[in-house]
Amino acid sequence: MPALPEIVLPSARLVLMYSDMLVKDIPAEQFGVVPEGVNCNSPAYNYGHMALYADMCCDVLGRKDLFKNDAKWKELYEFGAKSEADPAGKRYGRKDELLARFKERQETAMRAFAEATPEALDAPMPEGMMGDVMKTKGAMAAFMLTGHPFGHLGQISTWRRCMGLPMIF
Repeated sequence: MPALPEIVLPSARLVLMYSDMLVKDIPAEQFGVVPEGVNCNSPAYNYGHMALYADMCCDVLGRKDLFKNDAKWKELYEFGAKSEADPAGKRYGRKDELLARFKERQETAMRAFAEATPEALDAPMPEGMMGDVMKTKGAMAAFMLTGHPFGHLGQISTWRRCMGLPMIF
C-alpha cells in the first residue's frame, strides 16, 4: 500500500492547477469585488483564507520551522472572520500578492506533509479541533491540503459566474 503522502499529494497539486485555471482571466481590479446582491466571499478573501489554512497545516504537522503564524492574517482570514468587499485591495491585498502567498504556503504545507514521519501523521488531533471527525493529524492535514481549498475554489467558480465570467470547463 502506498504511503499517505503518495495518495494525498497528487490532489494537493491539483488544487494549485485548478486555482491557476480559475484566476488567470480575473482582472486584478475585480479580485476583491463582491457581486451586487450576492452574499459570497470574493476571490481575495478566499485566497487569503486558503493561504492561512495551508500555513496552519504546517503547525498541525508540528513544523514550527515552516509555520508563519501571522497575527494579521489570522484576524483577517480565520474561521468566523467577516468577509468584506475590497475592490481597492486595501484590506486583503492585491491579486498577485494573494496568489503568491497562497501558492507558497500550499507548496510549503505539501513539503511538510511529504516529509512528515508516520508518527507525526498518526498523532491524534486535539479534542475540539475537528478531532471528532479528523482523528489523526495526517487526516486533518490531508483535508487542509485538498478538501478545504477545493471547497473555496468552488466558491470562486460560483463567484465567476455571478460576475459574468465563463465557466472554465
